Amino acid sequence: MDWNAGFGNIKGCHSMFQYILVALTVTVANAVNLALHKPARQSTTLDGRFATKANDGSTTPAIDPNCAHTILPLPGIPNWWYVDLQSSYTIISIGIRNRDECCSHRTSDFHITVWEFDPGPHIKDNMEVTYCTCKYYAGQVPTGRVVNIPCTTSCIGRFVALVFTKRIEINICEVEVYGTPAPLPLRTSMKISKMKNKKAIPSVMPTVYSIQNIFQCSVMCMKDDQCFSFNYKPSAGGNCELLSVGVHPLEETEASSEWTWGVLSKRIQDVC
Repeated sequence: MDWNAGFGNIKGCHSMFQYILVALTVTVANAVNLALHKPARQSTTLDGRFATKANDGSTTPAIDPNCAHTILPLPGIPNWWYVDLQSSYTIISIGIRNRDECCSHRTSDFHITVWEFDPGPHIKDNMEVTYCTCKYYAGQVPTGRVVNIPCTTSCIGRFVALVFTKRIEINICEVEVYGTPAPLPLRTSMKISKMKNKKAIPSVMPTVYSIQNIFQCSVMCMKDDQCFSFNYKPSAGGNCELLSVGVHPLEETEASSEWTWGVLSKRIQDVC
């Protein structure tokens, strides 16, 4: 599968307006790194090289094991890394530091994407959903320094994800994100992907409600700007859990015959 064509069935959403570069130029040296110490996840993890090693602000040498590291993905599934900025921003540029001493060819050929909703489950399961492409970076990121990559499309969202087009392990030693605060677009005509017999186990406690059916649970999530997915089981008492954080689709879920995990996104025809 050719991930350069727009990884899988996920449809890219490009703003009809390009940045006026002079107006939106950011002096990175004086800007705030929005990604620093924010929650981060990646497709897989090799021997404790967690996703957070790529946004910890560390000034240690850009060598293994100081960098985030994934394993070789399955055929047809891209490797990815993302950060939850915990608020909505217009993304202006991304800074990336490659590994210095070895294997720098791995940090190459990737989409820099911006999402209103949790990208992890959508990318893993190749769902047909929307996102915005800040830029496609072709080739290898140079070594020895943080390389600043300006966006070529105006993108607003809470999650910034790097999605790699090659079937290879990835190393990322540092990711910086720069932008300006922006309100999320109004939630209209939402799409809900339901995964039966699965429950999300988020990193923070969910908001719990007792409701009558899964439809009511999904409506409650859609009306809450901080809700990105929900757990539901058809029984009395605390059976609707609204999740306000990203959930790793493999590491933070479990099989459960009682529960259904619902993941929110926006319908493609309602974007752009």
